Amino acid sequence: VEGSIPPNAAVEFAESALLADPFKAEWSYLCQFNNCDPARIHVPTLVVAGDQDPYAPLMVQSELFTNLGRGNDRTWSV
Repeated sequence: VEGSIPPNAAVEFAESALLADPFKAEWSYLCQFNNCDPARIHVPTLVVAGDQDPYAPLMVQSELFTNLGRGNDRTWSV
């Protein structure tokens, strides 16, 4: 959402994220995230989200974290 993060901070975050993980998923529409099934994730997972994220309210983030595959190391950081 425009204005939710200063432009310089957004660029720095994006550059750092791509350096840390150069594989970028091709998402064109937000509805594509609806195809993700968190129960199919069976690797250690770190969910990092903002408490004021306009696209993913805390309730949505909670549901994602709660439904991650069982038996894995998982952390939710807000």
